[in-house]
Amino acid sequence: MEKENFFVKNKSILTFLILEVVALTAFNFGNISYVFGLAGAFLAVVGLFFVLQVEKDKKNLVWITLPVGLLLVISLFGSFNEFSKGFSTISNLSLLLALPAFLALGFFLRKLNDIKTKTVLLVIGGAFAAITLFGLFSTLIEYGFFYKLLYKDKPNYYYNGIPYDVTKEMYWLSGFYFTEVYIEYGSLFAVLTASFLPGLLFISPKQDRNNFIICAVIGGVGLLALFVLPNFKAILVLAVASLFAVIYRFFKNNKKVLKIAGIFCVSLLGLAVLFFVIAIVNVAVGYKLPGFLNRVFVENRIMLKVTPVIEAMFAKVGGKMVNFFGLMPTIVNENVTWLETNMFEAQLLKEIGLIGTLLFGAFLILMGYFVFHYLKNSNDSDCSKSIFVVMLLSFFIYESFFALVVAGPHIDSYDAFLRSPALLVMLFIFGYISDMPIKKEEEEHE
Repeated sequence: MEKENFFVKNKSILTFLILEVVALTAFNFGNISYVFGLAGAFLAVVGLFFVLQVEKDKKNLVWITLPVGLLLVISLFGSFNEFSKGFSTISNLSLLLALPAFLALGFFLRKLNDIKTKTVLLVIGGAFAAITLFGLFSTLIEYGFFYKLLYKDKPNYYYNGIPYDVTKEMYWLSGFYFTEVYIEYGSLFAVLTASFLPGLLFISPKQDRNNFIICAVIGGVGLLALFVLPNFKAILVLAVASLFAVIYRFFKNNKKVLKIAGIFCVSLLGLAVLFFVIAIVNVAVGYKLPGFLNRVFVENRIMLKVTPVIEAMFAKVGGKMVNFFGLMPTIVNENVTWLETNMFEAQLLKEIGLIGTLLFGAFLILMGYFVFHYLKNSNDSDCSKSIFVVMLLSFFIYESFFALVVAGPHIDSYDAFLRSPALLVMLFIFGYISDMPIKKEEEEHE
């Protein structure tokens, strides 16, 4: 009994520590996400002991083993292949532990049942809003309002004798100093912050004034940053992701509309997957598809960047195919490693190879099922559900079009997708909403 009381009494401390690590990761404080990855791994182990004590039905913990296992295999691919040799040992160790750990942290935090969901959202949104606000203020101080339009006729400046385009940059807090980064990099955090705005569809400003103000302020910071830069492509991504909130708000009980929307989304995703499968097979067999198909799957504007990555993945060194589990930066083609494809899917091919990328796709499909179950059965408010899902959609849609290999023009380190602090936060959210055995009669989290 004393042992059980110890875990019950101290779970609030663990809850605080988990949220602290997640907030610092979202803010990327000190630009040392690998440290927070290791801290998250430690807390995940501690959290497991706590949850084993406070969870009465141990069978409820089985649900998390499959996605955690998938992430562990993915992180193994990413930590011990040729591509990983470009990173430090501590960074690889952090990757190995952080991916499954952050998913588990979200799951354990829900199981501890010691905090409201809106508080979790406030911590995540506050961290994203803070880093976005720092970036916005520093950019305005350095460049001024609408500088992309002001300098469009004379955009170039010189740094170490090399010309750079100021209209493609913004200022950003990178650790303990400000530096230039590409607008696409900072806009990701602005989009995630602005993902709180669709939650306003579910809040009455009269009945829940405080919650309305919080969502409006956090979301407003992100949207303001996107308009001031401006980055209309990022705003379009936010608008597409926000369609979920609109459908969920006005057609939640309309099975016909939901069915049509579901079929459309699955069909669109299926076509995209089929497209890349055919593209990969075409490269593997030596471009033996008919000429017009080669033009479609190889020579279009998107695939011109991706095809070299696929080719390098199938390249042979010494008569052996050595890149199936991650590219070899120096032996195959270092230029391919640093090739900017703007797609996280192509970055995954570099980082963990074809097998790892397929496993990550399987993980996302599994998470999609968990999200569907969450929307259908969870007692969280519709506002919280909407913000979580819009944030996840915004992240993966954005990273499918604007993922970067290098964060800024004067930064020479590889911005790996799997080592991204924003991805760790998304995994935490996946874990938090993946508590499969949620029952209607349980106490509400709101």
